[in-house]
Amino acid sequence: MGKTTAFFNNNESEETILEATEDIRKAVNTSSGLELSLTEENKSLDMDPELRDIANNAAENNIRYTLSARDSSATDQETAKEVTTFLNQVYNSNLHKGNEFRGEVAYQNQAGNYVLAA
Repeated sequence: MGKTTAFFNNNESEETILEATEDIRKAVNTSSGLELSLTEENKSLDMDPELRDIANNAAENNIRYTLSARDSSATDQETAKEVTTFLNQVYNSNLHKGNEFRGEVAYQNQAGNYVLAA
């Protein structure tokens, strides 16, 4: 089961981003098994301590959204690549509107450490 967590900033409401999700998924042809969950408040999420440090750093830098993803037919790294592609499309979409865009995608490598996707 591939799992990854992304943190990103966007000035649009959670509802607006959720409404655009299906169009963005179609634009980048995400896996049909990719499940996405968007939350605006990352402090309420149950995370392991290493991922919590990444989330806290994101919150300290005014990163507004957390996107959790999983895909039963992919590895963590493959899922992270798909989420990175998804976020790149968010940046290139009407959701971005020229505002500053910052995002990080974190996944667990084979050694069990969290790394940021490139």
